[in-house]
Formats: sequence, C-alpha cells, structure tokens
Amino acid sequence: MKPLFSVLLAMGLLFGAVVAPNGWTFPAASAQESLGEGKMAVVGLDGAALTDAPGGRIIRQLAPGDILTALGRTRDGAYLQVETERKARGWVATRSVVIFGVETLPIVEQATPTPTATPTSPPPTPTPGQTPTQTPTQQPASSPTPTAPSATAAATAAPSVSVGAATTASTPTDAPLPPESGVLGVVIGTGARLSSAPEGDTLAELPGAEAVTAIGRNADASWLMVQLLNGRQGWVKAADVVIFGVEELPVVAAQGEVAQGETAAEATATPTEEAEATPMATAQAAATPMPAAVATEARPEAVMTGVANVTGARLNIRSGPGATYRIIGKAVGGETLSLAARNEAGDWLLIVRDNLPDGAGWVAASLVRAEEDLTALPVSSAEFTGSAPSPTPLNAPAVATPSADVEATPPPAAATAAPSPAASPAASPTAQPAVRTTGASGLSGKIVFQDGRGAIYVYDLTRNEVRFLTNGFDPAISRDGRKVAFVRDGIYSIDIDGANERKVYGGNELITSPKWSPDGQWIVFSRLLGEYKCFDTEFFGCVSLRELSGRFPNIPPAILGRIFLRNAERISLPNFGLSRVNAEGKEFRDIAALDSALAPDWNEAGIVYQSKAGLEITQDAPDGDTRSVQNGRWDWDPDWAPNGGRIVYQSKEGPRWEIFSINPDGSGLVQLTRPVTALVDQLPSNVAPAFSYDGRHIVYLSNRNERNDAGPWRLWVMDADGGNQRPLPIEVEIHYGFGGEQVADWGP
Repeated sequence: MKPLFSVLLAMGLLFGAVVAPNGWTFPAASAQESLGEGKMAVVGLDGAALTDAPGGRIIRQLAPGDILTALGRTRDGAYLQVETERKARGWVATRSVVIFGVETLPIVEQATPTPTATPTSPPPTPTPGQTPTQTPTQQPASSPTPTAPSATAAATAAPSVSVGAATTASTPTDAPLPPESGVLGVVIGTGARLSSAPEGDTLAELPGAEAVTAIGRNADASWLMVQLLNGRQGWVKAADVVIFGVEELPVVAAQGEVAQGETAAEATATPTEEAEATPMATAQAAATPMPAAVATEARPEAVMTGVANVTGARLNIRSGPGATYRIIGKAVGGETLSLAARNEAGDWLLIVRDNLPDGAGWVAASLVRAEEDLTALPVSSAEFTGSAPSPTPLNAPAVATPSADVEATPPPAAATAAPSPAASPAASPTAQPAVRTTGASGLSGKIVFQDGRGAIYVYDLTRNEVRFLTNGFDPAISRDGRKVAFVRDGIYSIDIDGANERKVYGGNELITSPKWSPDGQWIVFSRLLGEYKCFDTEFFGCVSLRELSGRFPNIPPAILGRIFLRNAERISLPNFGLSRVNAEGKEFRDIAALDSALAPDWNEAGIVYQSKAGLEITQDAPDGDTRSVQNGRWDWDPDWAPNGGRIVYQSKEGPRWEIFSINPDGSGLVQLTRPVTALVDQLPSNVAPAFSYDGRHIVYLSNRNERNDAGPWRLWVMDADGGNQRPLPIEVEIHYGFGGEQVADWGP
C-alpha cells in the first residue's frame, strides 16, 4: 500500500474518520463478493461442520479456508445454506464462516419431508438476475455427479423472503426496509457499543475489527443503524466504524426502530421441521470405482470421520502404520476421511477408501483433525499389499489386485517395509507402458502429466502418442527432456523411456513438488517443516506483526498491534519450506523462503514459489534472500518461462480459478484465461499452468467443456500470450483436488 494510504488508514482506524475513497476495501474483504446466485463465504480457522439441516446431522467436516457459496439463510441468520466447490450442499453455522451481507440472502424455510414424494427433476435454480424476492421456493439440490447417489428432492415451502429488518411487531411501519445490499463497515480497534437507538441503551459490546452492515443512518449521519453477521440489529456511533459511502444510506427515524433486547429475527417464528437433506457427492474428488478384485467384506468399517489437516499439499496414505511403509495413495487438504482404527500408540490412523488398492490405508494422526475422541477407535496393526495405486495404463489389460488380510498382524521389520526395486510399479512386467495414438496437436516436445490417482504419463507431441510411465505424483521433466522427477514415498527419478527408476531422496516429512534446476544437476522441493505461529485476523488472515508492518511501513508496530491484533488469537499452522539436493540425493540444503513455501519452479534467474504472502523469488545460496513478485493470498502454483521470462500462476477469482502472467519484477500483470460466457450453470476453472520448454506455449488444466460450462478436467494448451486456447487430443481421466498439484510439465 502506498505511504499516503497507510497514513490515512491509521487515522481512520484510530479516530473513525471517513478518509478513503468509496472503492477502497481491506484486502480480505475484496474476496467477499457476490457470486451471482449466492455470496462467497470462507470457512474460519476452526473449521466448520456441513449438516443436512440447520443444527442437524453432520455430513462432512469443512477445513479452514474452504470456499463456499452461500445460497440462503435461516430466518434468524444463525445458519446458512451453502454449496461447496465440489457441489455438495448443506448447512453451516454462520459464526463458523467469514461472510458479508448475510442479510441479502433469501430466507429458506423447509416443510416436513414427505417420504413418498420423489420428484423426477431437481428444483429450478435461480438465475443470476433474480432478486431475493424472486428466489425459488425449493431448497436447491446438489448437482449430480457420476459418483453421487441420485438426489432425493427436498420438500418445498414458500419462503418468506425478508431481507434485513423484517416488518414485525417490534419494527415500526415508518421504518424502511434495509436496501438489498447495505454498506460494509468495520469496527475500529477500540471496539464499539451496539445501542437500541442513538444515545440509547446498550445491547452489546462489539470487538474491534468486527464487520457490520450499515442499513440506515440518522439525519446528521452521526449514528448508523447496522446489522451484524448473526442478523441482530442496532445503532453504533459513526465515529466507531470505518465505513465509506454513508451518504448513500437512507435516513431512518430516530425512535423505536429496534426494541431493546429484541430483534426482528427473534420476534419471528422459526421452522419446526427441516426438509430431507440432499445427498452430497463423495468427498474425495479422486474417488473411482473400487477394483473388482478387492474384497470389500474384508475391509474394516468406518467408526468416525476426520479431515486431512494439510494446506497446499497432500497427505500420504501408507500400507502400514509407519513412515517406512510404502505410499499407496494421497489425500488432499480438507478431504473428509473415514476413520476405522488406530495403532496402539495412537500416532497412525487406519482409513477406508474405495480407490485404495485394498480399500484401506494408514495416515499420520498428527495431520488429521477429528471432532470425536480418537481413543474410541479400535486398535489395529493391519498391513496391506503395499502396492502403489494401480490405475490401468492406457490399452493395458486389467490386473487383479491381491486381497489383503485386514486382521491385526505384527508390523514388519523396517528392512522388509522399505520399497525394493522388485516391488517398484515401473519394474513390474504388468506395468510396462501401453501406447495410445492421439490426434495431431501441431506442437513438439514431451509433456509429463499425472492423473491425480497415482499414475504418471508421457505425451509425445511429435509422435502423437500417450504412454504410461510410472506411479507417483507431481512429475517434473528435466530441461534436456531425459529424466522425470516425481514424488512417491520421497523423491524419485526415472528416465523418460521408463528405465532406471530409483529413489533419490526420502525422509519422514511430507515432500511435494520436485523441480529440476536448469542444468539438471539439482532438484528443489517443498517439505513440511513443522508449524508457524501467527495471529488469526478477520481481514488479513493469519499474519505476524512483522508482516503487518511490511504492509503498513509508516505506522508504528505498537499501533498496528493495538488496532489489528488486540483480540486476535495466536495460532499454529503447518509450515512448509524449500530444500534442494543434487541429482544423486546428496548435498542437501535448505533454501531461504517465507512460511508456507510451496510449488517451486527453478529458472536461470532463480526459484519462484508460492507462500502465504503471495509469489516470491529466492536463490539457491547459503545467504539467499527472498523478494516479492505478487502479494496475494490466493496466488498459487507459479511456473517460470526459460531464461528469466514471464511467470504464470493461478489465482482465485470468486468461485473459480483463472491463470495470469506477470513479469518477475511484479509489472505487466495480464489475465490469460477468463469465462467465455456467464450463462452457464457453473463457471469453469483453469489451473496448474506450465510453460513449454521454449516458452512459446502454456499447458494447463481446465474443466471447461464444449458448452463453456464446468465439466471433466482435461489438459489444455494456449500461446504464451493467452491466445489460441484449445484442449489437447488425449483421453485420460484426470482428477484435481485444488491442493496445488503439479499436474503437468513440458520438456523437449
């Protein structure tokens, strides 16, 4: 922020003065935009429970930072009807999410479910142009997916669409209804008093940095009528709120608008029955039908659920309860896990999932968050086949997966648990690559890509052939096109023709995103270091006082702390760092990086990576420094063109992701992808960009289908300037979990 704005912000926060342009907002507030049919909501740092009805049965745990679309609310504003990014619908408590403008959402009332009534088509969806009073009466049903059961439609009831202060016995007839969208304000750092009227009795004390929506004012604008996130209304002094555009608010009579101790929501009856919840799609986006050879009756049964508590990475699923066992799958951050058992020490948890080789595997308990007591799980030491996930290669015959004995057995010795060359999927005769011919692309070189379920492929653009390479994740091709690095239970290397697969580097920590140095002598990667501490703020996310001082260099740190951090809780989050080794797995060294360093890419000019402060560039040097390229908490997965050219990355734009490019010095920002049309059910996303070896093209992943709607994920290609966008002519089912996966890389 420019120095002038820093000074103005300090004045506004300290004295409540309205000193900034109408268009200025806090950085995090810009994400709280209206999303056509709903409003954007972000799950708070304590997570949230997705329930089948307000206060009902928990059907899924949502992770901190999950993005939701709020579609409606209960009459008292305590619960929101939401849709997740994977199209699952349900209800969350309003207090568990960050959202502005709750009062503009339609009230959704539900009638008693009728078991015999099963409509043959889903309820109509409101169009983007509808106002809250035009909202359909049905509770929306989730979009059908191939893995979801058929939805049971909810019984319908005509909702009383009441925005903000409904006309009730406690609201005078001369008090205007609030506008469809009020003016967002923020309580100053010293807090504010919510009163029943200007200079009236105190209803509540509001903490600093609390968001309020102003819906009216008195004649001289010295007092504002506001509504809180929970729907409660009252008056606050204008001097106690940072707010812009007060003059646009309607003048409200000074007496009797809000009865003391009572709000419109409290005076209105709430529904006594909730409609039957719409069945949600499976929580794992990468879930596939279980192989026929797996004996489902032999699997343990789920006892409770937990959430993969990793950020921007994936959680290893192993064949046994220990870090020396083979990795047989991955779980994305925020994924719901079905927990069946624990080991005796309680540091490993047994999960069940259909797309694992034997339907079950083990994860580290420290990386799982559960609502229930984990000691209630039965104790087990079961081990499984240890085979890596084995999707059938293209044109290859199906191979039966051996059944596993899931009864408790003694854990193996460390020597036998370590993977051996004979057990490597690439070395197995049944995993030899099958080749499929594709249509011509008019491009050259080779693209290595993953399907998100554990298989890596090579796409030869010159020969128009796709072949299976090996099992693993995050493939990266060397600059000379001869070798591919990838992740399994550590970092592996394999020749582009499938020969000489070997483990380069391994450790007990979570490892992701290997990339080669330009000369092919080194590999940089991201690894889990532990935790970092920060202050949980509503507007800046989790930040340290040092980071706040960097945003506002002209404001003394002591004042910043009093304004923003007075009521903020200091919490711990998973911390990733950058490291490098040589091609033989030796000469390990950590690289200077900010907290939560992920998705690095190595160029002749340095290493670009994603951090919690945005995109950064660092150097492979003992005394290296890191500098900012783009400061955005939703700027992810950068890729750097050869010879220090432009950087491409993905960024969250409301409910979707788009691809941008930028110069290394932070100038020349260009949006490369955008929706073709808004007249679709769901806007598609474009993610995981990577430059071609000559910097002329970009390969990326998109779920844009022929109708310009959101559909299956496919590999696409475009020119470096964003032109000539088209899907590549390959037919491999790809799964993407929005975890910063390194889907594809392009070499000569």
